[in-house]
Amino acid sequence: MLTENLKNRVSDPYMVRRAAYMLLFIVLFTAIADTLLPAVMLAQIIYLLVTGRRNRQLVWLGKVLTDYTSGVLRYLTFATEEKPFPFGEWPSSVSRSSRRSSERPAGEE
Repeated sequence: MLTENLKNRVSDPYMVRRAAYMLLFIVLFTAIADTLLPAVMLAQIIYLLVTGRRNRQLVWLGKVLTDYTSGVLRYLTFATEEKPFPFGEWPSSVSRSSRRSSERPAGEE
């Protein structure tokens, strides 16, 4: 009985598709979290040290990448059925108030 139920669940098309999507998103998440985000952080630190202020484009990129990885994690943890990009929508851009705050000089929070 248990074996039959397990066979049915493993062969369920939903579970097969979900597992395939999850493997893909694990690879994407790892690439972003291990490579892109640290590169953005390092570039922002260097820019801040050289100019004394944050780079608006790097702030925006960091926000979008963290929004995207958050969506990937929600999908991987079954908190949502909505697939992240490239099968769903790309996260929306940063609000105007976030952009203004990124223009402040370092130390003026």
